[in-house]
Amino acid sequence: MLIDIDIVNIALNTVFNGEYNSALLTYKLRLKSSSGLYEATIDFNTASNGAVQMSSPIYYAIPSGVTITGILVFSYEDSTTLVDEDLTGKTFTTNGTYTVSSLSISLGV
Repeated sequence: MLIDIDIVNIALNTVFNGEYNSALLTYKLRLKSSSGLYEATIDFNTASNGAVQMSSPIYYAIPSGVTITGILVFSYEDSTTLVDEDLTGKTFTTNGTYTVSSLSISLGV
């Protein structure tokens, strides 16, 4: 059975961009760390070829001594967690910036 990529794009746009419904959700990109959580709002481009990508990089100011341990993508409005992944720890020995430069979410069939 072939899946119509236009239907997949509509589904992704409905979830991430609210283009086909009135319930626009706000998604957050949260870093898990040894000192707590770092959080930023994430925006997505219009879906294409069955995937959505974040529209611009997100920068987090990380203090010295903090280890980044994981990443979450979620929505407060409907308590949906889309991504919850542990990362290989990166410890900052000086104050620095953790950059998430790209994120793509695809709908697999």
